[in-house]
Amino acid sequence: APGRPLRIPAGPELAALCSALHQGIHTFTATALEQKALALLLYLLRPQTQGQPVLQFRAQQTDLMCAIHAQLIANLDRRITIGELSKQHFVNTATLKAAFKVVYGQPIASYMKAYRVHKAMQVLRDSAESIASLSLRLGYETQGKFAKAFKNVARMTPSQYRQGCRS
Repeated sequence: APGRPLRIPAGPELAALCSALHQGIHTFTATALEQKALALLLYLLRPQTQGQPVLQFRAQQTDLMCAIHAQLIANLDRRITIGELSKQHFVNTATLKAAFKVVYGQPIASYMKAYRVHKAMQVLRDSAESIASLSLRLGYETQGKFAKAFKNVARMTPSQYRQGCRS
């Protein structure tokens, strides 16, 4: 229906387009960035993706997921459970999990792990903050757990990433 938010199903093509934009945003020329953005826009304008119908989602649920997302990223230093979110926002856990995945393309835990690591990458590039301090600020109980999550997402340790940025 007109005016209602749509969900574009996640897939390898969309992931590749977004990844290329995210990873190259600081290194692309303006023309290359425009081409990548145009490719993403054309992909998003397709009425269907790989034979899967585009799903419509109620604006109220989408707004709720955006509010939950904002709460999660504003509180990176603590682990907010799905149970806490469910009680606080008066939505059952199964609905919360399903709606978040539809709106953001990943389960909450996977999304937040990737978000924290990408935030860490930014800090490691732009500051001299210690890895131990950063890990606590991003909600990890230990530097070891942070390093494991970082390596899982970035395919290198935080130290290796920082070293590579300074080379």
